[in-house]
Amino acid sequence: DGLSLGSTETGLDYFKKHPGGFAEGICGVTDHWDDFLEEKNIKKNSLAACIEIYKFLLEKHDGNKRKAIIDYKGIKSKQNLWIVDKVLDTKKQIKAVK
Repeated sequence: DGLSLGSTETGLDYFKKHPGGFAEGICGVTDHWDDFLEEKNIKKNSLAACIEIYKFLLEKHDGNKRKAIIDYKGIKSKQNLWIVDKVLDTKKQIKAVK
């Protein structure tokens, strides 16, 4: 999950600056998650951050992967739901390589 989120968020670029400056790093993590990640002793700019945030959102949405990804990505418009499919497709591709 961390790889699929990171690759679709930034192309796995640890130095990525997101438009508007609200998020940065490999997973596009915002400051909103600082305390959560610090409590878990996880670096903000890491694949582990992607995984922990996704796991939290997955639990919040009762295991619904689509809702967790929508929340993670901050998707507000139905026009951007293609991003969810991109993440899920990327995850399938990564699993196929294993």
